[in-house]
Amino acid sequence: GGLPLIVRTVGCNLPESQLAFGLAAIQDRFGDVEIGSYPFYHPGNLGVKLVLRATDEERLDAAVCVVSALIEELGGTPAEETEC
Repeated sequence: GGLPLIVRTVGCNLPESQLAFGLAAIQDRFGDVEIGSYPFYHPGNLGVKLVLRATDEERLDAAVCVVSALIEELGGTPAEETEC
């Protein structure tokens, strides 16, 4: 039971360690949004996928915007992934 979870994924070309402090502050601000951090490394390509989950779409949208802004502030390029 309960409300369905809405999931959004934002990838970027920054290491997880560079995002950690800012993500902790965002998680504190958006306690109703779960944020998972999944680093990846492929030869020549380092980055992280951030998976945000919530039941409230407006709160989720706001959190995604703040996460994307953090990535840009740190010199990265956020790329929101859509699920089919």
